[in-house]
Amino acid sequence: MSKCPVHSIELHYNQTQYGPRGECPRPGCTVVHWSNDKTASPADFDTRVARVQAHKVFDKLWKHGPRRRNSCYQKLANYLRLSKKETHIGRFDIEQCKAVIEFAKEL
Repeated sequence: MSKCPVHSIELHYNQTQYGPRGECPRPGCTVVHWSNDKTASPADFDTRVARVQAHKVFDKLWKHGPRRRNSCYQKLANYLRLSKKETHIGRFDIEQCKAVIEFAKEL
């Protein structure tokens, strides 16, 4: 399955009503991962908050504007110097999420 990015140990998965949810077994660690989400990586609480904020700002570009989703993601990939395949906010760290917000403000 997946490993905790903080402790490099296997996450413990439990079945929930939303699907399998993995948690780091270390006390106090906030890392979680939904195993049915292939576009997201395990993340701690602060990283998850940053991802939500980045999505909130970025998604407005294509949900409420004249731009198309595909075009926005391609421009974001270019801005971050990533391939389009690598451009999933659910895999980003906090610094990348901050860059997404800056990109959205500049666009």
